[in-house]
This record gives sequence, C-alpha cells and structure tokens, in this order.
Amino acid sequence: TYVLSFGDFGRTYIKTQARNANFELHMSDIPDEAIRRADAIHIGGSVLTPELMKELPQFLRRAKSVKRDVKIVIDTTVDRNKDWNKAFEANEWAYAYIDVLSVSFDEAVQIAATKDIDGIMNFFISRGVKSVFLKMGELGSCASYVDEHKQEVVKFYIPALKGLKRGAPVWDETGAGDAYTTGLVYGITHGWDLRKTSMFATIMGGMACRHIGGTIENENIVDAIANMRELWNQISQGIGGNRPYPHVLERPLAEPMALISI
Repeated sequence: TYVLSFGDFGRTYIKTQARNANFELHMSDIPDEAIRRADAIHIGGSVLTPELMKELPQFLRRAKSVKRDVKIVIDTTVDRNKDWNKAFEANEWAYAYIDVLSVSFDEAVQIAATKDIDGIMNFFISRGVKSVFLKMGELGSCASYVDEHKQEVVKFYIPALKGLKRGAPVWDETGAGDAYTTGLVYGITHGWDLRKTSMFATIMGGMACRHIGGTIENENIVDAIANMRELWNQISQGIGGNRPYPHVLERPLAEPMALISI
C-alpha cells in the first residue's frame, strides 16, 4: 500500500492485492495452538483481502470455541466493494464474537447505512458486538458497550486532545486510526476499563498525527501517559470543573501480551 498525503487536501491510497502471489493467507493457516496462547486477536486488513473477508465469520466462531476469553478486536478499513456487508449480512451471528470494534465514521456509515451516531452504535450493539469505538477525527470518538453487570448499554464521548504535549502541530493524519486501535488493544489486554482505554487510544491516535508517515517516532508509553493527564483535565473541565486526576492512569501495566494480528 502506498499513501500519498496532500495535507489539508486529504490522502490517496494505491493498493495492490496479491491475488496471484505464490503464497496466499487463509484463516485456516492460523493454528488453534496460536489462538490458545494469544491474549488478543487483532484483525485490521481482512477487508483488503476479499478471500479473508469471506472466511472471517467462521474464523471468529472457531477462535472463541478454542479460547473463550481471547479478546477479538476488529479495525475496519475503507471497503469500496462492500465485502464486509456481503460477509456479515449472511452471517449476522458473527457480530456476537467481536469484543471490540474500532470503526471510522465513514466506514460505519457504509456498513450501518445511517449517519446518525446513535443509529450506528445501535446497529452494532444490537447485533451482539460487545463494545464499539467510533472514530471521528478532530471531533474525537464515541464509544458504546454493554455493561453486563447492570444489563444496560453505556455510551460516552471522548474529545480529541486540543493540544498535545509540547504543543506539537498536526503534521500527518496517516496511521492515526491504526494507532488509536493499538491503544484499544493495549488497554483491553491489560484489563483497563473502557473509558481509560478510550482515553489512551485517543492519545495514541493524536501522537501519530505529530509525525509524517503513519508512525510514532521517538515517543513511548511514558509520553502517552503524560498526555493522558492533559486529556483528563480537558474532559473534567467540560463536565463541570476540575476533578481529581485518577492516579491509576499514571501506572500503565507492562506485562507482555501475546497478540495475533492479521
């Protein structure tokens, strides 16, 4: 994939699909033993490979049957051919195996056929997705999840960080959505609650915008945690004054995790 970035004018993608390559990946190539050892399975590029997309619903069922508590995180991509709709319209049961769905607003509109945010959230939650994170760029993100203890659907909003640490400007938004999803995977696999996870994901996405080329250079989790304090202050002021900063945010867990990423 080649990404041509034109600043305020957006980006152009040039993709090639290796249909005639000597090696073609199938979901059946992922052994059960790898699933048993994994804390999470991240699926981000399946839509770009039609054959994988066709196999995705059955793979989700197999993964959960092999290891019930493995976290399945799906990050959708631009789907010009509507391969997602083709795969899931006939297999709506597969939504129930998704623990975390990270989806941009434009991608969600294409799948759910509505521009209403509540309608988008309800589309996925009503079909069994455990939690949905709707990425809206500079407008921040919305999240919705099922609180199994209270037996109710919870929704909340996290704004985009107004000013990242050291006042770095936005250089390039390429990779911001992927970095956001990375934050989700980190938080989910380390047992964070979804609000904290969403804040961390927001910071990761914002940090990616500070560099050209879809990467986060010379920054680490310490920088991300420092930015979380800024985001918390921004949120607390918006909901009625300064609220105590949760010190748990300053203590990220560092245990290694086993991840399958497709």
